[in-house]
Formats: sequence, C-alpha cells, structure tokens
Amino acid sequence: VKGDSTLEIKGTQSSAIYGGTGSSLTVEDSTLNIDSNGQGIQYQDDAGDITFDNSKVDIDSKGMGISVASGGSTDITFNHSNGTITAADVSPIYKGTAIYGPESGGKGDLTFKNGSDVTLNANYGIQAGFNNVEISGQSKVVSNTVANGMIFRGGTSEATKLHITGNSLYDLNMKYDPNANDKESHALWLSALPGSD
Repeated sequence: VKGDSTLEIKGTQSSAIYGGTGSSLTVEDSTLNIDSNGQGIQYQDDAGDITFDNSKVDIDSKGMGISVASGGSTDITFNHSNGTITAADVSPIYKGTAIYGPESGGKGDLTFKNGSDVTLNANYGIQAGFNNVEISGQSKVVSNTVANGMIFRGGTSEATKLHITGNSLYDLNMKYDPNANDKESHALWLSALPGSD
C-alpha cells in the first residue's frame, strides 16, 4: 500500500490479513484500517516482514491485533508511523493481545522508531518472543492493558531485550478488572523466560 493510498478491511470473521510463506506487508505514506471480528494481521512461521513507513495504522480486532507464529522470524517495524491497535477479548479465557510475537526461538524484532506514536488497547499489550523490542528516536508507545503490559518470551537467545532510547516513551497504564480470573497484573513480566530483561 503506497502513495497516499488507503487499504480498508471490515467485517472479517477470521484474520483480516493472513501471511503465509514469503509474504510481506508494507504500508508506505498511506493508511491501513482494519475492523475485524477475528485477528487483524496473522503471520505464519515462514512469512516475511511487516513494515509501516510514514503511515497511519488502525486495527480493531478480536483475539490478536498483530500476531506472528511461534517459530516466526518476522520483523515488525513502525517507522515515523502512528495509530491504534485494539484487541478485544474473545471469551473469559481467550484474552486479547495487541501484538503477539513468536515464542522462544523466534528471530524477529519489534521496532518503533523515528517519532512513531502507537497506542495498544488489550488485556495483554505485547507478548514478546522477539529478539529485541526497540522504542527509539522520540517515539511513543502507550499501552492500556489489564493483565500485562509486556511479557518477555525470549528470542533465539531466549532473552528478549527491551531498548528505550532517544527521548522516547513507553507509557504503561494498567487497568484493574475486578472480574478477572487472575487478580495479578504486571506492567513488565520479565521472568516469563529466564534471561529476558
């Protein structure tokens, strides 16, 4: 999606965008709007990268806003981009996650850079099996969550690294839910896998 264009997807019952072998998604100088009854963007293990470059991204989904399969190597990059990713709960057991990275052994990075401004609304903000999560270059990530702002799940080194640099902001806002099954909540859950920090 390039050249001041808009891709708008509404009403899907499963994934609005599904990425299989070798697929990639680039939104450049454009707008992506997703309003889905299922996942927003779902990528499999052998899919390519997801890049938002000088663009606006709004994803309203159920279950997961953006997800990468357990052994994936997808890089997700927000470069001078802004928007909101919302993932509603599917059920009392299946809670929403705004951005779900691979599990331990994943190879990709999650990057917000060059003045990006992204808001995450979900029960879980980021479940990070990426090697690195970077917020840099005066970027801002606002996370409005109930259970966990970010869960560190480890990349190939089994140690996801969080980097906040260059006058950037990671704003974690935890909301108490008296009806939640698990009364514990963590802004940053560092011990999901040993070595993560």
